[in-house]
Amino acid sequence: MSSQATFLDNSRKIMNKPLEGMQPLYKATGSDEQFNYLDGTHGGPKNWGSLSPDWKTCADGKFQSPINIKVKQTQVIRADLKRAYKDAPAKLINGYNNIGIEWLGDAGGIETNGSTYKLYQCHWHMPSEHAIDGKKFDAELHLVHKNDKGQKAVIAILQAAGKPDPFITSLTEKIKLIGENEGIDLGNIVARTRDGHLHETSKSDMPHTTSVDNSRKNRPPLKGVQPITKGEEFNYLEGTPNGPKNWGNVSPDWKTCADGKSQSPINIEIKRAQVKASDLKYAYMGAPAILVNGHNNIGVEWVGDAGGIVMNGTTYKLRQCHWHTPSEHAIDGKKFDVELHLVHRSDKNQKAVIGVLQTIGQPDPFIGSLTEKIKKLGTNKEMDLGILNASSIIRLGSKRSYRYVGSFTTPPCNEGVIWTIAEKDRSVSQEQIGLLKGVHLREFKENARPLQQLGGRPLWQFDLP
Repeated sequence: MSSQATFLDNSRKIMNKPLEGMQPLYKATGSDEQFNYLDGTHGGPKNWGSLSPDWKTCADGKFQSPINIKVKQTQVIRADLKRAYKDAPAKLINGYNNIGIEWLGDAGGIETNGSTYKLYQCHWHMPSEHAIDGKKFDAELHLVHKNDKGQKAVIAILQAAGKPDPFITSLTEKIKLIGENEGIDLGNIVARTRDGHLHETSKSDMPHTTSVDNSRKNRPPLKGVQPITKGEEFNYLEGTPNGPKNWGNVSPDWKTCADGKSQSPINIEIKRAQVKASDLKYAYMGAPAILVNGHNNIGVEWVGDAGGIVMNGTTYKLRQCHWHTPSEHAIDGKKFDVELHLVHRSDKNQKAVIGVLQTIGQPDPFIGSLTEKIKKLGTNKEMDLGILNASSIIRLGSKRSYRYVGSFTTPPCNEGVIWTIAEKDRSVSQEQIGLLKGVHLREFKENARPLQQLGGRPLWQFDLP
């Protein structure tokens, strides 16, 4: 479930309308009323009540949610909840602050306390909003209902990392396609529940495997990196069943890792590079960011608009950065101690990665600014970093870079990624390398994929601006 939760999270966009049936916002995106989930920020949870007069209840309401459910304080009563869901047309929605499903027709609903509530939509929160006896869960699914008097009723399903959720699995391909779209047709779906999960009527449940029950192994990959769509695990240990040479056999969805023709990383042979005029422009800016303990690496995710790059007339927004030790790419056969990846995405979902090679020497100022946070990260999934501008990272002093079209370097190894590798390396201290490795399990202490063949692909040389 954990990698599926992040997959849903990767598809979130700030759209102008919330999901149907949810309390509407009164201004468009970018207004003073914009809210977020970052504590200590202007739009964070503690300040929601002051963002708009219409939101005062967030601050002074007496019946707010979510809560910690203390089992000892509950009163036992006879169950009065009846479910009567049915098939209805639905669409996948890229909502204001989450991803979800809206039913367009009569999808049935529930009956409780003598009142009938019609199902309007469902959506996910990660991690769970409610807790039971202080325990939070990895995800929480909300099914939102409304009766003919406008009263709302929500059924919440708590979810823990483990086997893939069949309902999310049935939506995977649609979620991949949603991008900037506000909605994608799903056909008829019924919200029938079984074992606490929703099921789609038009597709049978897909087989699934159990992920390893380990808090760090179940960490999701970083946003912007190709998501893992099932519970299979991979590692970097050669000669093991899940090592790099076997990634393509671990899952049918990862076949490209084995038979892809444009895989990364590569050895950059300078004499093969064709010289071209520079076309790369940087336009980074400060935005809220979080430090993330990812599936196989540690990195930084930008929550807001952090700017990006313009390349060949296309704008790519910065999504995240992360480190590999040792470097994944090589130049004329030489590998480096660390490689930093800055991952960008265009509005057409095209990916562009800038690779910064690093050699042991003086401490890296950027890693230095994160040192205390990394030390405190431990087994936490993420930590708030406040406003962070990537301009300081990219001040490399390098006037030359190399470019080619390749793939992501982790499963499922999807291709079509534009790689730009800076020729001049940046320094990093041995202590900082140890810091980056310290949060990883043994199989991820060295998290560099072996070199792949360039083949007949073009390789270009550019001068950086």
